Order: sequence, then structure tokens, then C-alpha cells
Amino acid sequence: MNTHAHSPGRASVGQLSEQPAFEACIVTYLRLWADGEESQIRLQQMLIELCGPTRGVHMTKRWAELIALFARFHRRGITHHSLDYPRLGADEAWFANFMATATTGEREDALMLATLMIRPDIAPMLADLARQFGLGLTQGLAKQNFAVGRGAPETLH
Repeated sequence: MNTHAHSPGRASVGQLSEQPAFEACIVTYLRLWADGEESQIRLQQMLIELCGPTRGVHMTKRWAELIALFARFHRRGITHHSLDYPRLGADEAWFANFMATATTGEREDALMLATLMIRPDIAPMLADLARQFGLGLTQGLAKQNFAVGRGAPETLH
């Protein structure tokens, strides 16, 4: 992954706050992971809080495998923004869409999305890891009344 200043993947395509909960989590996790070791520990703590100690550690390992596989076989790295940047980058949007698509079981679509950024022979492995991580995240978010494809519930006054 990289942060090249003139990459088309950095182009803003929306607001992070307007993304469904699942996709917003994925982008936040991507930014945290890319931010370094301290932020990676913070991500693990967030996953433990969301999913419990055993599952949170397991999900952190799945995330690390997913990112490592992508980093090893990518056509080009995913560009990302800083943690506090309110906009959504094109590559971040692609990654969140890929993760959501893999999680909801749309395997062929997930494979197609994956091949935009990685070698085709690696796409099935990446999609499987994305699905495993995504299902765990979905279960954790469901406890907070979120779901893939839906935003945070509105506050009723």
C-alpha cells in the first residue's frame, strides 16, 4: 500500500461519514493498518472490543493475512488518506466495495473486483480472506444494530 500524492486512487469520491457502517469500518481499518504499528495495535483493540477477545485476535490475524496477500500480489498499491481525512478516496471506496461484495457472498463479483487490483490467480484467495474477515465484522456490527449495506441507525428524537 502507498500514499503517492498524484495517484488516481487518491481522488475523493465521497464523504467517509456517508458510507454504510461496514464500508466505513473497512476504510478506517485500512487507514489504521497503514498508519503503523501503534495504529495496528489500536485496530486489534477495536476488533477485540467489537467481537470479543478470541474472535478479535483471530480477525486481526485474518486482516493481516488479507493485507499481506494484497501487498505481495498487487498490480499497484492501494492509496489511502490519513485517519482524520473526512473524504473517501477512490481506492478506499474500491477496497470497501470489494470487502462488502465478498462478505455478502457475491463471489463472482468479488473476484471481478479483485482482479482490478491483483493478479487473477490470487483473486480467489483474497476473496476468501475478505469473506472470512467480513463475516466476523458483520457479526460484531450486528450486535450494534448495523449491517452490511446499511448505515448507522438514525437517532430518534
